[in-house]
Amino acid sequence: MKSAANDADMNTHGGGEFPREIRILCLPEDVLENVASYLSVTHVLSLLSVNRRLYNGFGKSVAFWEMLSDRDCVSWYEEYTKTRQSKTPQVTIYDTDDNDGACFWRTAKYSYLFHCQKSNPTKSGGGVHWYPVRPHGGFAGISDREGHVSCVLSRQAISHQKVDPLQPSLSEEERRHVKPQERIVVITGGFSDDRCVYLTHAGTGTTRVVADKSGSPHPWDMKRLDSSGRGNSFVYGATLTALPTQYSETAHGLTATMRAVRFGGFRAGGYSNETSQVSMLTIKQESTKVRRQRRRGKRERQHNNNADDDDNQESWSSLEWQWDRPREANWSNIAPTGIEAGDNDHVDSLERDFLSRAYHTSVLLLDRYLVVIGGMKSTGSILNEAILDTKTWTWIGYGCIACGSDCMDSRPSGRHGHSVVLDDTRNRLVLFGGGSGSDLLRSGKDNSEVWELQLGNNWSDSEKFAESFPWKWKKLHDDSDNNKDNNNDGGREETNGEPAGYDFSKLTPSESLCLGRCHHGIKISRDTVLLLFGSGRPSTNGLLAYDLKTDTFFRQQQSPNQSVSSSLPTNIFDMISTSGVVHVKGILPKPRFTGVAAFLEEDGYIITHGGYCSQDHNTIGTIDVLDLAPGFRGRLSRSSSFNGLAIDDRRVSYGEVTNVQAERLRRDPNVILQQMLETLMNTPAGDRQFLANDILNQMNAGELPSNAQSFILMQMIANGSPLLMGDDDDDDDDDDDDDDDNDDDDDDDDDGIYEATNSD
Repeated sequence: MKSAANDADMNTHGGGEFPREIRILCLPEDVLENVASYLSVTHVLSLLSVNRRLYNGFGKSVAFWEMLSDRDCVSWYEEYTKTRQSKTPQVTIYDTDDNDGACFWRTAKYSYLFHCQKSNPTKSGGGVHWYPVRPHGGFAGISDREGHVSCVLSRQAISHQKVDPLQPSLSEEERRHVKPQERIVVITGGFSDDRCVYLTHAGTGTTRVVADKSGSPHPWDMKRLDSSGRGNSFVYGATLTALPTQYSETAHGLTATMRAVRFGGFRAGGYSNETSQVSMLTIKQESTKVRRQRRRGKRERQHNNNADDDDNQESWSSLEWQWDRPREANWSNIAPTGIEAGDNDHVDSLERDFLSRAYHTSVLLLDRYLVVIGGMKSTGSILNEAILDTKTWTWIGYGCIACGSDCMDSRPSGRHGHSVVLDDTRNRLVLFGGGSGSDLLRSGKDNSEVWELQLGNNWSDSEKFAESFPWKWKKLHDDSDNNKDNNNDGGREETNGEPAGYDFSKLTPSESLCLGRCHHGIKISRDTVLLLFGSGRPSTNGLLAYDLKTDTFFRQQQSPNQSVSSSLPTNIFDMISTSGVVHVKGILPKPRFTGVAAFLEEDGYIITHGGYCSQDHNTIGTIDVLDLAPGFRGRLSRSSSFNGLAIDDRRVSYGEVTNVQAERLRRDPNVILQQMLETLMNTPAGDRQFLANDILNQMNAGELPSNAQSFILMQMIANGSPLLMGDDDDDDDDDDDDDDDNDDDDDDDDDGIYEATNSD
C-alpha cells in the first residue's frame, strides 16, 4: 500500500500519475457541477479560477449561476411574490443596448455575487457603508419628525401578461431585456403638521458600470405630493404596508394604482387616543404606450438560428409604458368586518379594546393577509395578534391565531417598538426585542428577546390560510439582562473596567440597544436580518446582524481566554478581531429611534429618515443611505460611491454608543431620580444643598442618567429653593412632590413626542 507520505509527494506527472488536484479537475463536468453545488461562493470562485475548461463550462453558464442563486439567495416565497415582474437579474454591469448577447452569463454571475455580498455585512463580505444625503434640485427636503411611516411601492416599467391582459406574450429573448419594477419610497405622517406625501423614485435597481449616453448615471428623484381624502389625518406610531399594484386600461393607455394600507397609531399628543382605523393610500399614475425597437447582436442571432422566421429578424420590438404623467396621492378610510364594530372612542368597544394600538408591527403574507402583532395603548403595551384579509377587508382568526408552548413563559409579553420578519424557509415569523410601558421615554423597559411564531401547515395556501391556526410561539433568546443576572459567575464583575470571564455568546449592552424599542429589523437576504438604530435610553446608531439559519447573532470572534473591556473603542468595528460583527464604514448618522427605514432589495440600499435622539432630546430630519454591498460595487468600478442622491459633504460622523454609555444611560432616569430624592431626604437639611450640587456635577459629567425634569429639580435644590429646602419635610415635601409630578408630565411631554412640534 502506498504510504501517505508518498501520496503527498505526488506533485509531478512522473510515473503517469497526476496530482490529486488535477485528478479532481479531470472528473466529468456533471460530477464537478454537483461538487460545486456544495461549495461556498469563495470556493466556487477558486475552483473556476484554476482551470480554463471549468471557467468556460461553468463560469459562462447562465444555468450554473442561476442554480447557485436558487441555492443561496432566493427562497420559494420570494419567487412567489415576484411573479409579477421579469425574472431578469436585477444587477447588470453592461448596457442592455449592447449587441453582444453573451453578457447574459455575466449578468447572472454578478447578480449572484451581489446577493451573496449583500447578505454578509461582516468585514469578510465587504461590510456596509453609510452615506449622508441631502435634497437637490427643486426639492426642499423632509421636515424633522418622529413616529412617521414609510414603505416601498412599485410599478412595472413594462406591463406583465399576468397583471395586464392587454400585453401580448413576449419571447424568452425579449424577457431578458424587459426592465424590472421601478420602486418608489414613500415617507409620510408622524408627529408633524405636514400632511404631504414624499416620494423618492429609486429607478429599477439596475447598477450600471458603463455610463449612459448623457455621460452620467440616472439619479434618483425626490418629490413632494399634496394628498387628499378623508384618511389624511394626524396620526403617529402607525404602520404603512405596501400592497400589490393594480393596473387598468384608460383612454391614454395604462393606469398604475400603487397602494399601501395604514393601520393604527395615536391620534392625540401624549401617547393617547389610540385607533384601529384602517386607511388606504393610493398613488395613481397614467402612462402612454410606446413600441421600443432593439437591434439584435450577432451572437444573439446565431443563438436563435433555429427559431421561427419572425424571431430571426435583426431587430425585435416590445411594448413599453412611459410613466411621464403626474402622480396623484389620495387617502381613503376602510371599515373592515369580522370583529364587533364600534366607535373607537367607546370604552367598551371590542374593536377599541383588542385592535386599537400604536407602535406595532404589520407583516403582509401572500400579498393578502396583514399580520398585526403587539403595540402600545395609553394604558400599557399589548401583544394581541390580529390578521386582516386585505382582499375581503375582514378580520380573521380572532382569539385563535396563536398560542404558547407548554412551558412557562410561553408567549411574549406585551410590547411595542419591536420588529417582525417573515422567515419563509423555516415557516415562521421571527420577533425581535421591543419595549414595555405606555410611552417611549417615561415608562417601561426595553428587552432583547427573540421569539419565533411557527406558522401552520397551510399558511402558504391563500385559500386555506385560516386553517393554519393556531400558530405557536417559542422563545429563541432570552433578554440579555436576564442572561447577565443568571450568569453562574454572578454577573459581570469588573476589574479596572474589564469584566471577568465575559461570555461572548451574550449581547453586549451596546449591541442590545439595537433590539430596543422602535428599532428597525430588516430581512436583507434569505437567512440574514439586519437590526439598526433603536432604544430610548440611550438611542443608538449601531447595527447588529442575525443569522436565521442558525438562530444566532453575528458575533465578534475572540478566543475563549480573551477578555474585553467594557469601555470599548469609539469604533468597535475597527478592532482587529471583528470578522463576526457588522463592519461599518462611512459617515455614521446620529443615534435615534422611532424613525423610518425602507429597504430597496434589488440594489441593496436602506434609506433612513428622521427619528428622535434621547441623548439631546431632539427630533431628526436628515436622510441617510446604507449601502449593503460596497465591496461588490468597489470590485466593479473604482467610482463605487453612492450617486443616486446628492451627498451631504457638511455632515459629520457621530461616535458609536459604547458599552459604558449603554450601561449608564439605559437606566431609567425617573428611577434614579427617586433614589436621589430619597438620599436627599435622609440627609440633614443643612447638607442637602451641598449634596445636590455634587449630584448635579455628576449629571453634567454624564456619570448619572438624567432628563430635563430631573436636572431642573436637582438644580432647584442645589440653588437652595425654599420650597424644597424647608425643615418641614413631611407635609411640605409631599405637596411639592405632587406638584413636581404634575410638572413632570408636562415637561416630559415637551421632551418626548411634543419635541416634533417645536422643531416644525
